[in-house]
Order: sequence, then structure tokens, then C-alpha cells
Amino acid sequence: MPSITTTFLLLGVPAIAWAAGATVVMNAASDLRAQDPLILPAGARGRLVTYLAVTGTTVIFGLIPWLLVNGIESDFGPPAGSMALLIFWLAISFAWTAVVATAAQVWVTQTRLRSFVGLEFARVLPLVVIPNTLVIFGLVLCFLTLGRVSDPTSGWAPITNDQAGPMITALLVYAASTVGLLISTVLASWVKDLTQPRNFVRALSLTEGGVFPAILAIAWAFLQLSSV
Repeated sequence: MPSITTTFLLLGVPAIAWAAGATVVMNAASDLRAQDPLILPAGARGRLVTYLAVTGTTVIFGLIPWLLVNGIESDFGPPAGSMALLIFWLAISFAWTAVVATAAQVWVTQTRLRSFVGLEFARVLPLVVIPNTLVIFGLVLCFLTLGRVSDPTSGWAPITNDQAGPMITALLVYAASTVGLLISTVLASWVKDLTQPRNFVRALSLTEGGVFPAILAIAWAFLQLSSV
């Protein structure tokens, strides 16, 4: 079984972030209902459940690399030395990405809550889903990294500090690149009245622009991992 630290980072952190985000959004919805019971239309509960489902995928994505590491450890034992350090930073990178994505989703939903539970639900939902792209990229990066340092027949590959260094750097660069989405999400929240096609496209473009640094980072990470 993976270490407590790895387990906490891959499973605990995404779950805590999801629970904290859900609490913030649900409390905001309760406050909105308290202000005016009629402001939440029929179907509002289902839309909040949709939010929980969309954001909850981050927890499931974290389970996948945990299971991969667990499978290798079950057959060949836990990683040691440079390999253990690499797995630690891989888990750090994924946990950070999960927190950033969840924070962005909470921001979008809370700042546009009236629209999300109202008639503009179809306009706000894509803005909530976009941050999941970061987590998917993070999961792909986990696959790429574990694929380079493990083998189904021999287990953990022997790597030196010099080999682990570029991989760790790639993981950290990707994690840092995810901050771009937080910035773009805040900027997109300044765009109001998503019923206007022009405003909707503008908000969508701003939010998607935050994913571009992550695309560059994962492309660079692929080159780094391929060179090891």
C-alpha cells in the first residue's frame, strides 16, 4: 500500500478540497434561499447535484494513480531513494492541481450562483467543467511519469538523482502552470449577462485561455520525460 503521505496527497487532498468547495457552494445556495425563497427555481437542487458530480470527478481521478502505485508496490515493494522522492513530488503536483481546479470551480459557481441555478445554467456549466481539464492533464502526466519509471515485469526502474531531477522539475512546472486558470477564471467573472452570445463567448474564451499555460507545460513535461 502507498505511504500515508502519498495516500493523503492523491486521495485525501482532492476529497477535502471537494468537500470544502461543496460546503461553500451549498451555504451560498442556502443564503440565497433565505433572502428570497422564490429565487431558486424548480430544478435548482438538481443543478447543485450536477455541480457535486462534476467537481467530484477530481477525487476519482486521484484514485487512479493511487491504484497504479499500489499495484506496483503490491508486487515489487515500495519505492526507495530517488524513486520515492519522485513519487512524492508526483503526488504533490496532482494534489495541487486538484486544489486549483476545485478552487476555480467554486469561484465560478459562487460568483454566478443565481445564473447557475436559474435560466443561465447551460451557460455557466461549461465554465465549471473547464477546470477539470487541468486534472485530466495531471492524470496524463501521472501516467507518463509512472510509465517511464516502472515495468510490469521488473517493477520500479533504477533511477539516479540526475534522472529524477528533470522529472520532478517537469511535475513542478506543470503544477505552477495551473495558476493561470485561477487568474483567467477571476477575469472571466467580470463578464456579466451570459445570455448575450457575445458575453458568453468572451467569458468562455477567457476561461479557456487559462488552460493554455498547462498545455505548454505538459508538452514540455513530455519532452523532459522522453529524454530521461
